[in-house]
Amino acid sequence: ENGPQKDPKVTRAANVRLGGWHQKTPKAMSQWEVVGGSDKGGILVRKGQDLKSEQCADRLSTGALLEEVKLVGDRLHYKRITGTGPEEGWVSTKISGKELVVKKVVDDTPAE
Repeated sequence: ENGPQKDPKVTRAANVRLGGWHQKTPKAMSQWEVVGGSDKGGILVRKGQDLKSEQCADRLSTGALLEEVKLVGDRLHYKRITGTGPEEGWVSTKISGKELVVKKVVDDTPAE
């Protein structure tokens, strides 16, 4: 009879562990850095995911730091953290094999 009573505890413990892991995930958000467009004053930003969607008037400055909202194939929906250009929009991660934005490794582990 002890068997069935143990299961809920194990499940609860697993949920607590998973819960803790999920809570940490938003902190370790993916960040991207704009590396392309130095010859054009930045990279082209569009208002939508579609490559035919409206272009934003401003370009995203080379060296700008972005927070990933969503990544769909080679299209990145971002929110700008540093740099100049549209605060939010869609950019291509690469064009013709040339990288425009690269993923940064963000280590959010607190120093012991």
